[in-house]
Amino acid sequence: MSGIIGTSHSKSKAIGNSLDTAKAWADISTSGNTVNASFNVSTVDDMGSGNHDVNFIVPMKGTNYAALMTFGTAEDAWNVAVVSGDRSTTEVTIWTRYLTWQGSSGNQESNHVGVAIFEE
Repeated sequence: MSGIIGTSHSKSKAIGNSLDTAKAWADISTSGNTVNASFNVSTVDDMGSGNHDVNFIVPMKGTNYAALMTFGTAEDAWNVAVVSGDRSTTEVTIWTRYLTWQGSSGNQESNHVGVAIFEE
């Protein structure tokens, strides 16, 4: 990067060069398999209901990266965002599920799923 100056709480004054900067992030729609907005994410592949692969434009250095995600759609249920152990330098597998108060659960699609990848 060109050395953009960060805010005072940043560990590094150059954004994009520190451990506190995401190497990839996206707002995706798993119901339409589309990328709404992103950085370093090219596409999302449908691997079945609530199961998707998020593909990177620039590969990660290795497979020991932190993958975080969030989503929410179901009313009267807990939304469970799972990053599976299936990951490579070019993609990570995510699952979106719900769990109701009555104990039922299942896969779920969502129009807004947030994914962020952090790596050394």
